[in-house]
Amino acid sequence: METKQTTKLRLRATKLWIIARQRPNQGPQKRHNETIENIYNQLLSIAKLHTRHEEEPVFERNYRNDKTDSLILMHAYMSSQVYLLLECDCLYDYYIQYAFYRCPFEKELVDIIDTFPFRSQISLVDLKPDYSTFYRRVLDFQEQTYVSIPGR
Repeated sequence: METKQTTKLRLRATKLWIIARQRPNQGPQKRHNETIENIYNQLLSIAKLHTRHEEEPVFERNYRNDKTDSLILMHAYMSSQVYLLLECDCLYDYYIQYAFYRCPFEKELVDIIDTFPFRSQISLVDLKPDYSTFYRRVLDFQEQTYVSIPGR
């Protein structure tokens, strides 16, 4: 069973996003990935702007250069209202997952998502068993280094 105290092993493989950027003859895939990452960064900026005075904890972790975790994860952000995840799959395509819970700025984010040209690479996820429980479990499981209270 994994816990916070689980000894982290260093990954020996290269992160998939790094391979994706270094591959020759990428053509449209490189432009798609850049577009997806730009959209993710827009969503993240808006989420941070709206949660900057929150008194609830926020989890944020940049996995890009983290050699102790997943090869596919690039970045994750979760507040009590919004969940955003950027990843790179084994075919070197970037994907965004997102979820909302009583999010007062949901429409602002959805308006950006609706302009997204690659609909198959962004998905609304149903966090199990429900958003609130998932959120609490993330905060309980993740190292406190990645958890902060923006309003403080």
